[in-house]
Amino acid sequence: MVYRCPNCNQLDTRPGVRFKNEKICGPCQINYIDINQEEKEKRFLRVLRELDPTENFRLPNSTLLGVSGGKDSLRQALWLRERFGIEPLLICLTYPSEQVSDVGLANMSNLIEQGFSMVNIHLPVKTWKNLMRQGFLKHCNYMKSTELALISSVPRYAIKNGHKIIFWGENPGQLNDDRGSLSQNDWDGNRLRHLNTLQGGDLSWIDNSEISKNGLDAYRFPEDENLSKHGIQVVFMSPFMEKWGLLENAYFASMYGLRHRQSDASSTGDLYRVSSLDEDWVAINQMIKFYKFGFGRASDYMTQEVRYRKIDSSLAKAITDFYDGLCSDELIAQFCEFIEIDVVTFWETVNLHTNPELFKTFRNKRPEKIFK
Repeated sequence: MVYRCPNCNQLDTRPGVRFKNEKICGPCQINYIDINQEEKEKRFLRVLRELDPTENFRLPNSTLLGVSGGKDSLRQALWLRERFGIEPLLICLTYPSEQVSDVGLANMSNLIEQGFSMVNIHLPVKTWKNLMRQGFLKHCNYMKSTELALISSVPRYAIKNGHKIIFWGENPGQLNDDRGSLSQNDWDGNRLRHLNTLQGGDLSWIDNSEISKNGLDAYRFPEDENLSKHGIQVVFMSPFMEKWGLLENAYFASMYGLRHRQSDASSTGDLYRVSSLDEDWVAINQMIKFYKFGFGRASDYMTQEVRYRKIDSSLAKAITDFYDGLCSDELIAQFCEFIEIDVVTFWETVNLHTNPELFKTFRNKRPEKIFK
């Protein structure tokens, strides 16, 4: 049996989620309706001045912001510049040409057209593909390696080039109960390597026999002590921004040129077509998340909308029941071709890692939902 938060429908199968005495999930215990945005922004400046009393953070490109070009990237960059006169240098680790979407490329161009400077980082495709295949076949998670590279790219750049402040979007411990990243306050992001997706930066699962001596360097997240040694502070921005969320960020970014995913939600499960726009294979990751834990992208949308009191929880559940887990055969075939496996192997791997308490599994076809 699974347990749902009576407020937002969040399942207790989400890694790290905790239900308190009120029987509601951790994120629902936060007041999502902002009371005093002005005070939050004053607090943001106080934190920055404590970190850098000289206020060098106001100099162009003195701070860093990791971006993918999507809704969160655009809203964060503009919020920093328009509210505080802070112009961060944008750091983007770009997917291989077979993986990055046209919409993603257009949105990265839009960020540059908005007047920001951007550093694009490209990694060797052979190693990238090798690690994606290993992550999928061993853990049914092709993003196990790509998340390491994406999130590691910004602190690695900071260490190499002497930057001290890194702006980061949401606090996953506060908003998603990913408690490994929590620190003593809500804005301190220096424990990013302890996110559920990064698992402390562990690379022991990788067979590096076919990878060059330094081929894994870009996937190594700096140790906590290394960040402290170089005086680097990661600052979560969501505690200071008004109504941080999937749709709130998309509403804002759409007014400043954000392009949306063109494919229908029935092929991706992305009912609003605004998440993870830099690639489309993320629909596969969200589908697998559904098979492992019972919730997918639609649930992520709807739980936030319920918390912001924009939708009734019963209607939200009906929407997630329809959209969670949707992913087209075409996307799956493209992905299999890229990591060089066949579709039969794909479904065998998925079924092997599917939660048997939530789904009926098979050898080489989609699992069937058995929970309500």
